[in-house]
Amino acid sequence: MRSVSGVLNRTVLAGCGLLIAAASSWLLASGLGAGRSWPDAAPYLATAQNRVDSLIAPQAHWLLPTAALVSVLAFIAGLVLLTMQGPPQGGRLTPEVQRLRGCSHGHRRTRRPVTGPVRAG
Repeated sequence: MRSVSGVLNRTVLAGCGLLIAAASSWLLASGLGAGRSWPDAAPYLATAQNRVDSLIAPQAHWLLPTAALVSVLAFIAGLVLLTMQGPPQGGRLTPEVQRLRGCSHGHRRTRRPVTGPVRAG
């Protein structure tokens, strides 16, 4: 079944992919010591001497509630995208889905069983 909300899903997936690529690029640049070659970026990169807890501790008062809120919002957005996958109620299809499926009357096509001999063609 083709997705009813395919464009939205591709947009969300592309955005998440770009976010993951940006985070991995930051980690890679930090790990390879890009701050020595590019001094302007050094303040934004993590140093090898820093531990994760020493980076997070000054922001602990707002970081945990924000992370919890973002997690809940991501879960709700996932549920919304999941509910948009199915066809609308009532058996009627949107014009876009009708065009994709090639039906003009708005109802789902049903397959009828083949009766009689099948000819090899």
